[in-house]
Amino acid sequence: MFCSLVIAANAQLYKLAKTLRDFSSNPSLLIAKTDEPILIQGNSDGTIIFRSAVTGEIENKISAHSKAINCFDFNTTNNLLISTCAKGEIRVYDFESKKIINKLTAPEYSGMKFAAFSIADGFIYFNGYNRLYKTRSDLTQQIFKIYDFADSINTGVITPDRTALIIGLGKYIYVINTRTDEIIQQLYTGNASVEKLSMLNKNGVLSWSSDGTIQIWKFTLGQLETTPIQWFKAGTPSNVSFSEDGKYMLTGNVGNWVRIWNPSIKKVEQELIGHQSAVNGYAFAPGDSILFTASNDLSLKIWKTKVDTTIQAEIPEKKTPKPAPVPPPEPIPVNPDVAMADRNIPQHIRNRSVLKTETIKLENPTVDVFIYDNHLIDGDTISIFFNGEWVLKNYGVVKDRKMITLKLRENTNNYMVLFAENLGTKPPNSAVVHFMEGKQKRYITLTSDLSQCSAINFVYKK
Repeated sequence: MFCSLVIAANAQLYKLAKTLRDFSSNPSLLIAKTDEPILIQGNSDGTIIFRSAVTGEIENKISAHSKAINCFDFNTTNNLLISTCAKGEIRVYDFESKKIINKLTAPEYSGMKFAAFSIADGFIYFNGYNRLYKTRSDLTQQIFKIYDFADSINTGVITPDRTALIIGLGKYIYVINTRTDEIIQQLYTGNASVEKLSMLNKNGVLSWSSDGTIQIWKFTLGQLETTPIQWFKAGTPSNVSFSEDGKYMLTGNVGNWVRIWNPSIKKVEQELIGHQSAVNGYAFAPGDSILFTASNDLSLKIWKTKVDTTIQAEIPEKKTPKPAPVPPPEPIPVNPDVAMADRNIPQHIRNRSVLKTETIKLENPTVDVFIYDNHLIDGDTISIFFNGEWVLKNYGVVKDRKMITLKLRENTNNYMVLFAENLGTKPPNSAVVHFMEGKQKRYITLTSDLSQCSAINFVYKK
């Protein structure tokens, strides 16, 4: 999932970048698609909103359920989204066709808290109060009741390899083998009922009980180890969103703030404060440099990590021997289209100002960037200017990703500028730039018009 976050001492992890007010009913949860920049918002009126996980803008909206959505999950290939509501409704949404392809609605399944695809997506598990069911994933076949428990099922998750279904009911966690549907483990968690379960990664499970106790269990060889590897008190149970490696998690639901936890040291690293009502939805975007929070004040806030936009000068050692001097960067080719300032910074391109969006520090001398349009294809045509030359000219942006390899100069600025050749049918001209920053995926949207150009500055230091 997400890469680890880097915490600077005595500095905030995230700062508010933008607030959107484009929905009309209370949010119930948020989830991010990990293989592409899509943010999915479930609302209390049963609406599902699909947003860009870069800009937060709405890309699609569908009316799916009759009540608040309480669960989202993906299939093994991430091309299907399953959603549920407590009235006994399941919907399966297909990302390719952008519509709901399968439905199940039945009052006898009221009290539904989760639904999840099984191995190879052949079946779907779901609950109705204290009963556990299984049916074919097209939702048109016979439904089998697997178990009828004494307590209601409060929560359920499935392991990434789909070999085990883990459910919480009463004071116990049950592990069910999805090949045989047999209960292979019943684990006592303490004196309070298990309200929430979340997968940290392929071998970690978090449980959150009604008395505020969070416990983290290691999942190995098809079972949970009987002693938690970590536990702490965290207040009223809420949904949880994790960074990719599971080091950081988001919680909310109880106030007008969201907390960023470091579970390994039982510490709140930051509280995101700014909403005026309860925050029910929160999620890290792919790459972790952006996170989203959605509140009953009918706002979606976009938070971004603080990016260092300056290049620090090299400070020589006071003691001998002195380090070898850094060779000056190669001169930038002279281009009559561009007015350059010191430190290889383009000021104007064909009399349009250049606006830097972010500075990205890299440790490799080359970077592959992929350029595409993740919104409506409206005829945008762009050119890409980089280090004194046009590396892409008059390119019509489409959904397919166009790769460009950029060769970076060391110890100086390397500006990649998006120049709008036209504005398409829906100005401004925009494109998503996708690249790897170390092991972290980054998605940055550049927008340009006929008066200014947006740019990314890549800084390469060995």
